[in-house]
Amino acid sequence: FVIFILTSSLQAVHVAAQYGQTAFLNHIVAKYQADFDAPDNEGRSPLHWAAYKGFTDTVRLLLFRDACQGRQDKEGCTPLHWAAIRGNVEACTVLVHAGTKQELMVKDNAGFTPVQLASDKGHRHVAGFLSNAQWAHSNHWVDRLCCGKMADIGYAPILFSIIIILLVLFTNTVLAGE
Repeated sequence: FVIFILTSSLQAVHVAAQYGQTAFLNHIVAKYQADFDAPDNEGRSPLHWAAYKGFTDTVRLLLFRDACQGRQDKEGCTPLHWAAIRGNVEACTVLVHAGTKQELMVKDNAGFTPVQLASDKGHRHVAGFLSNAQWAHSNHWVDRLCCGKMADIGYAPILFSIIIILLVLFTNTVLAGE
């Protein structure tokens, strides 16, 4: 075990997070002041590993200890990216509730957000949850009106204009009929 840790740059906190050993992780952090937010050679923290593996109790512990949720690894992925890639709905839920809107919009080095990665991997529930979270965190009315695939291809302003025109015509027809 010690040889593995020394040769791969993984610390005990990384291994504990990878295997969901929440109690052990808490013990080594509390008793030995182990760095619970230390990155490995790939830039991944224990929070990245816990999110990737779907160990929500470990994710909660690390967030409680103020682990950096927005840290990007060498691939540009945050813990939310890794949870989305694996389709871990519970881990995504914990991370979204503890995070900010900006963390939902972070792109990795390939230019993908967690929603896009979940969708590409076929994790419909995760993609739907993250999409709803983006919409719920949106406080600008244009963002709420123009979100989704129509906004991506540029039809949202046209459709919005058509709806307004139809509403005006309908209102004029109703008023003229009185």
